Amino acid sequence: MGTNMKKAFTALLCLLFCITISAQDKAADFSKLVGDWSFSAPDAPYGYQAGSFQIRQENGKLTAKVDIQGSILEIRDIKARGDKYFGSFYVDGTPVDLTMIQEGNTLKGMADAGGMQIPVKFKKTKK
Repeated sequence: MGTNMKKAFTALLCLLFCITISAQDKAADFSKLVGDWSFSAPDAPYGYQAGSFQIRQENGKLTAKVDIQGSILEIRDIKARGDKYFGSFYVDGTPVDLTMIQEGNTLKGMADAGGMQIPVKFKKTKK
């Protein structure tokens, strides 16, 4: 009886170890995301429909600067979960939560600004 308990305990321990390992996020490859982007958001209020977006990797985390008509806004930390990226910033005092998905050389996203859902498309710009 003791041997069966040891086998069952060992099997359970191995199962928990495997579940823990598989649940961890893979280290994201930010190389395709880092760079200069232009964005368009046709459904955004006038004056906020286009601009540039600079994504940088600093100290192992992603940051960004958003340029909307000469106003530079900062995203201090972009989080990666699977193939989605999440960041937050403020536009004229309104919090904006941005969700992005990379598709080749483009990013597609959704900006939630004060309850408004605004689709956003990003295109990589060449220097």
